[in-house]
Amino acid sequence: MLNQPVEQRARFLAARVDHFTTLLLFAYAQYLFLRPMARNVELIARYGGSRKGTGFQQLRNTLYWALIQELAKLCADKDSRTVSIPSIGYWLLRDPELRKYLLKLHSRPGFPRKKGERYRDWQALQREERAEQRVRLRATYKSLRTNLSALKCSRELKAIKTVRDKMLSHHEAKDVKGELRLFDLAKLRLKFGDERRILEQAREIAVALNSLIRGTSFSWDSYVTVEEQDVCAFWEIPSIDGTTAQ
Repeated sequence: MLNQPVEQRARFLAARVDHFTTLLLFAYAQYLFLRPMARNVELIARYGGSRKGTGFQQLRNTLYWALIQELAKLCADKDSRTVSIPSIGYWLLRDPELRKYLLKLHSRPGFPRKKGERYRDWQALQREERAEQRVRLRATYKSLRTNLSALKCSRELKAIKTVRDKMLSHHEAKDVKGELRLFDLAKLRLKFGDERRILEQAREIAVALNSLIRGTSFSWDSYVTVEEQDVCAFWEIPSIDGTTAQ
């Protein structure tokens, strides 16, 4: 990819960010659908106290591990052929020519010259806006580097990746004192809520990537509000969390 013209590299990376954002939104929707199954006391009581309780628990476990698998793919896969945070971040952080091109591309003033406005004044405003946009984009890039490093080192992501490698994609078994044992999930201390922290970190990274690479923004809060309303309608509950389960 580095042998290609910088314009082509930028288009290639923008397409990856677009696909990544779509997949992350899908993962967020998965999480919101699953959340009341683990947090909403009224919903849990409704199914737990009936003959549907076993099916409810099995569905919850299936959805949870599917979400963990998806987060591992989006946040931990390093293969350059994948659409993931590491694969996208790799190209952006290691390609200074591309970063310079994107900075110039997305720091172009967007307002037209007003009727009767002197050309010199309009030019001054253009320079001022361009300088402000460059400062903002550089700050976004600095924040992105920090967030990428924090995600890579997070306990939650390391646990999720280990679960994916040793239990979800494969069934690892070890000889322990002459006895064959499957991977012990309890050692990882992975618990419900860890996936939310990973999703929030991935969300911040996605916002930065869209700003730096595509020059776009997205209303996450509006998306989450609509998804929460759909989840509540499906489960027939007034709110996602209800009363928090202990």
